[in-house]
Amino acid sequence: MFTLWKDEKDRKYIITIIVIMLCLKMLGAIFVNYYAYNGKTREGLIFRNSDIITQSKVSPTVLALGYHWDSIHYVNTSQMWEKHFKTAGQLRNAAYLYPLMIAGVSKVTGNPILSAVLLSNLFSIMAVLALYCLCRNFTSRFKSLAAALLLMTYPAFFASGLLDYSEPAYIFFAIISWYFFEKDRYALSALFCGFALCTRVSGIILLAVYVLVFILRVFKESNTNRRLVLPPAGILFYAIPVIFLLLQTLATKHFVLATGIRTESFNGFLPALKGHFTPVSMPFDQLQYFKDNTGQGLEMYMYIIPAFILGIYLRKIRPGLTVYICTALLAVICISSEEVFRAFPRHLLNAWPMFVALGDLLTNRWILATVCTFFFIGGLKLLDFYFTCCYI
Repeated sequence: MFTLWKDEKDRKYIITIIVIMLCLKMLGAIFVNYYAYNGKTREGLIFRNSDIITQSKVSPTVLALGYHWDSIHYVNTSQMWEKHFKTAGQLRNAAYLYPLMIAGVSKVTGNPILSAVLLSNLFSIMAVLALYCLCRNFTSRFKSLAAALLLMTYPAFFASGLLDYSEPAYIFFAIISWYFFEKDRYALSALFCGFALCTRVSGIILLAVYVLVFILRVFKESNTNRRLVLPPAGILFYAIPVIFLLLQTLATKHFVLATGIRTESFNGFLPALKGHFTPVSMPFDQLQYFKDNTGQGLEMYMYIIPAFILGIYLRKIRPGLTVYICTALLAVICISSEEVFRAFPRHLLNAWPMFVALGDLLTNRWILATVCTFFFIGGLKLLDFYFTCCYI
């Protein structure tokens, strides 16, 4: 980004991105403020802790942004850890970097709820800027700006970046990891891959993508040179996220044994598939469920199928990103928990390279503006759903 900042035109685009994001966040905050002061934020309160609310002393708007549904678990975990696990049994996202960051920032602000909201919003801005910087490696300024605008207005990203959710931090780490991968700086790529994995368990997708990309490179180069071409030595750096995964798994095992909850899905050092920790199985289980719930299935796959098409389109830009999207989508269609199905649009953020493809396609400014407006209004609608019905 520092290199791009030196270029006057890129600097203008970067400033434009920041200004637009801040304006959208202000509009989102006004929307939530209206809901908070009119008694419409009544859902998702079950695990609120009175001590944390008393300690925080924040406005109803900040309380709404940072202490509903899954946001409560991030904040409570950052302050109570095992005590919260015993109360809520919330160990599905067995990744602890985000609560640790909330705890660290709270040392400065003295307020975990405010800290969580600040972190989520800051990382959402950084993630969009990271996407612009990544796109500038292989496409024009306008197409990079288009990709950034589409990501920032995509309903699930807009909402999770305004509320206290870990997705923005995860997406930032994932994009930065791929940025360094593109630069063949494997040590930094592996480090940020590890950070992504420790922010959300779905970060393991990124590790799988790198393994697949290296394997495909070996086959391609070996076929071209008619001899075995080994991958670069830098691949060894990806032992870093593997170590992070092991440490995180050990931490989860500790919490499970200490709290005595959800032990039925824990098998030694690794969680069992199709259990509480890893609600995934073969895609057939999901398809069987949607066979009996066709309406919900159509609603979910209206996101997945276009994303897959965008992934195929990416072959002409960056074949590695096609591997990324296909791997991420495979993970999404392997989700086996019915209660997680409604969060498909948010899980689809794992396939963030689709915005690179979409930005490359939407070269008409009016069409781009129309799609972004549609996305943004969808984001407000998602906030309404979040506060009046269910988690996102």
